[in-house]
Amino acid sequence: MGIAVSDLNEAQKRELKLKNGVRVEVADGAAARAGLREGDVILSLDNTEITSAKQFEAVVSKLDKSRAVTVLVRRGDWVNFLIIRPCADLRRACQGPGVAPTYVAAGLSMIRD
Repeated sequence: MGIAVSDLNEAQKRELKLKNGVRVEVADGAAARAGLREGDVILSLDNTEITSAKQFEAVVSKLDKSRAVTVLVRRGDWVNFLIIRPCADLRRACQGPGVAPTYVAAGLSMIRD
């Protein structure tokens, strides 16, 4: 999915008033197209609350690559829901020179935290 994450330390959790989540260190490919940025905090993936980088990787490894995946992200005071869809669902978006993504991402509503 083009995402590298790290664990939040206790000070970061206190500052952000969060119990769980992982920090986005790198966002490439579909993740970047969805609007993910370095510094964002992923709160859930595929309706599973994310508690650590290790657990995030475990959830990603079990994803069904043929269906859409939901991601809940916090950036500052905002929470953003994203849907990452397999290219088969969005054939036109996946065609064209130099375009060979596994997933195409679409952002949904922004909600104030």
